[in-house]
Amino acid sequence: MLKTNDLCLCCGTVETADFSQLVEAAAAGGFHSISLRSQHYQAAREAGLSDRDMRLMLEEHGLVITEFDPLVKWLPKELLGFDVDALRIPYLSATEDTFFRIAEALGGRHINAIQIFGPKLETDVYAEHFARLCDHAAGHGLKVSLEFLPWSPIPDLKRAVRIVSMANRANGGILLDTWHHFRSGHGAKDLLALRGNVVAAIQMNDATAQPWDDLTKETMHNRLLPGEGAIDLVGVIRALDDIGCDAPVGVEVFSDELNKLSPVQVARRAGDATRAVLEAARRR
Repeated sequence: MLKTNDLCLCCGTVETADFSQLVEAAAAGGFHSISLRSQHYQAAREAGLSDRDMRLMLEEHGLVITEFDPLVKWLPKELLGFDVDALRIPYLSATEDTFFRIAEALGGRHINAIQIFGPKLETDVYAEHFARLCDHAAGHGLKVSLEFLPWSPIPDLKRAVRIVSMANRANGGILLDTWHHFRSGHGAKDLLALRGNVVAAIQMNDATAQPWDDLTKETMHNRLLPGEGAIDLVGVIRALDDIGCDAPVGVEVFSDELNKLSPVQVARRAGDATRAVLEAARRR
């Protein structure tokens, strides 16, 4: 079972890594778990790895899978307002059943649901479909997190919390990505009004003080390692500790600069940077 300080290496941080490289990098960086996209599993199977091979690889490196990310198809196609498959981004096409199958094969903690684009729906509509997803996930022993994105129809903490609260499922909560929270115009103090258990998962990263004109491009190309930017991450961690949040901390840093390095190099830098922030936050 993961402890509060046990870090998850989010696969987006090592964008170029396949399953084997992701596992190797996570272990080298001192992480205890990884996140997984559906394409990592599928590619590993196509390369000849069995489910048992992958389980043994995780066990040998002292790792578990924390997060399956992302799930876009938790809303019906008619409500999404765009054709996900037409984007031709393989990992966006995964269904909940895809992740359920992978979880059955390899284990896992939670699925992360997002709405990238599309129309803004009424809160009760989101809540209905989020509750349905939570109920299905519970049957597989999984939690569900809902991530907000500042350019999307679910743009901030307040709306995500409202949806999750209305859904009212014990295995449902929000995912707090520090980059998205900062770019939505909010900070550490906004977290103090939450109940600790409403935060199902955390993704840490940092950002420049000034945003790009296109946030969708910035978020995928120019995130910074924790402690290297303008986000008050020490304040965020202290606020989460104060409300009793014990969600696992993932490190998700999409960065063109980091992609120039090997997965092991990136993971070591990401692990060291994140642990330094956590240590500073808890040195009171």
